[in-house]
Amino acid sequence: AGDLGSDVNRLRDENDIPTRVDKSTSFMHHKFAVIDDALVINGSYNWTKGARFENRENLTLTNYPKAVQGFRSEFDRLWNDFA
Repeated sequence: AGDLGSDVNRLRDENDIPTRVDKSTSFMHHKFAVIDDALVINGSYNWTKGARFENRENLTLTNYPKAVQGFRSEFDRLWNDFA
């Protein structure tokens, strides 16, 4: 969240979007989004301006229920760990 290209703080401050940050010394390298418990976006894409405009990234979208549930479970675990 503290990286130069990250929009996390802006999204939180300007749009009142709840956020949590991993405060450990290790890097949380997951890059995924679960949309409406029905779709997962996952890949190398770093969700930064650099990734959007400069890098060569990949994204996979799936609505396969087992994949969606697996990513949702991981999101919930991380959300609780970062409380």
